[in-house]
Amino acid sequence: MGRAPNCRIFIMHVRLRDGLHYCTCVGRTIFLDVKANRYFAVSAEVDRAFQALTHDGAPVEPTSKALEPLLSAGLLVPADVPGLITQPYEMIPAKQDFHRRPVKPSFFAGAQALAHRYRAARKVRGQPFATVLKNVRERKASLTSVAPDPSGEISLVLAAFASTAPVFRARNQCLPQSIAFHRLCLDRGVPATLVIGVSVNPFAAHCWVQLDDMVINDRVERIRQFTPILEI
Repeated sequence: MGRAPNCRIFIMHVRLRDGLHYCTCVGRTIFLDVKANRYFAVSAEVDRAFQALTHDGAPVEPTSKALEPLLSAGLLVPADVPGLITQPYEMIPAKQDFHRRPVKPSFFAGAQALAHRYRAARKVRGQPFATVLKNVRERKASLTSVAPDPSGEISLVLAAFASTAPVFRARNQCLPQSIAFHRLCLDRGVPATLVIGVSVNPFAAHCWVQLDDMVINDRVERIRQFTPILEI
């Protein structure tokens, strides 16, 4: 019996391998492999097939053939049930800057900021990326109470980190800086979110901290060039 015209042949159900994240940036898919601590892109043909997969569901011929490089590399793995390949959460785009309030300096908060920055820098240098992010995720999950005045606490955290500037002069340290900032926010009862974003042409990655759609340790003007790829 002949095949009906335009018949979609479902080959298999697949999902992203654990520890793999992605985003579409200027029409191109960028992947973040947390386990391997690397960002990468794929060929245009594979990219088109992957984007079709994220919009249409289970792969079909000839889309499934174009996905073979991802399957053979173990980046796509068999899934028990059908469904779209999506991130496990909806990332909230940053829309506004945080406006810091005048606060009384706190020696204790400044000492915490200093300790967190030293600790974060050491962990980023010496631990696997997956372990660093696992610790961030576990610390956020342990937050049990929210501060009654998050804006006041964020202002205090910003002042505390500003006091550490003479000690930490190195640039291009957005990851450990943001991890430390995020940790102190959690310590102060602020349920902040650590965000990693990417841009292309040329490729670059950046890390910052948000509270809902508000950037609290950076500026919207700076981060709007980055597309979020992972958040905790």
